Amino acid sequence: MSLQTIAWIAAAVSAFFSAVSAAANWYNANTFRRQLKNTTIDACVSAAAALKAAVYKTIELKANKIDKITDVQIWGAYDDAWAKWVALFQTFQVARRYKNMFMADAPDQASALLSELRGNLRDPNWIPGGAKDPRDSRAKMDAIVVAIEQSAGLAS
Repeated sequence: MSLQTIAWIAAAVSAFFSAVSAAANWYNANTFRRQLKNTTIDACVSAAAALKAAVYKTIELKANKIDKITDVQIWGAYDDAWAKWVALFQTFQVARRYKNMFMADAPDQASALLSELRGNLRDPNWIPGGAKDPRDSRAKMDAIVVAIEQSAGLAS
């Protein structure tokens, strides 16, 4: 075997392993992107669940105000709900980069619910009455969270 033949064989083997390396890099890059997408969408769904919990807590505190729950506690829970909304807004905007089908106005709907809740909390006579209470925003919050989960492919 001549030196030229050995050089051609070495070049062919080198080209083959370069192609294998390129394929592995392509696979790893796609795997990383998929993991980043899933993590971002999961964070958005988690933020929606946290906001839902904060809204529920605020309404439950208002409903149980007769049990020595103070206005400070209720408004603290309400402020916490807004902090959860900020987290939802931030994660939602990033998640839409990966999943365009996310309902575009979910953060706006949640913001409107929180603003509506503020007015309800200011009414000293309002005691949340559950699903039949038109001022109780828990069912509307549930609908927003379900829509986000469905957009993420998590709920049926």
